[in-house]
Amino acid sequence: MRLALVTGVLLMVAAIGYTQLPRGVRNNNPLNIRKGNDWQGEAISFDGAFESFINPIYGFRAAAVIVKGAYRNRGITTLSEVVTVWAPESDNNPTTHYIDFVAEKTGLNANSTVTDEVLAPVLHAMSIFELGGDYFGMAMAQQGVNLA
Repeated sequence: MRLALVTGVLLMVAAIGYTQLPRGVRNNNPLNIRKGNDWQGEAISFDGAFESFINPIYGFRAAAVIVKGAYRNRGITTLSEVVTVWAPESDNNPTTHYIDFVAEKTGLNANSTVTDEVLAPVLHAMSIFELGGDYFGMAMAQQGVNLA
């Protein structure tokens, strides 16, 4: 009886702690990608607005696919352009602050081209901004970019 009670309390604490994590962490979605595509590694989601992935690596992969494909095909190639489209001010994002944050974290400037060589560090820095902390390391970002 005591063990069951302790186990139940621990599960409740774990659940409460889980709900305190940022949405992108709970969804394994480091860049808060909205629903709308069928992604490799997509998980069943109970979130009505944002994708969920089986592993955050697939969230980074999806972001890399977006930047390398849709964005580049539309001529969106600089750090400033990528972040502005990813997190527009019209969605109440602090876009200028976001650009400055990613530039500082990566050592790039706002007009730097986001090439394949710097895509993982850019996405990693963006995930830190999106989530409010470094929940997923650079290695995961790189693995996701490598899968894209």
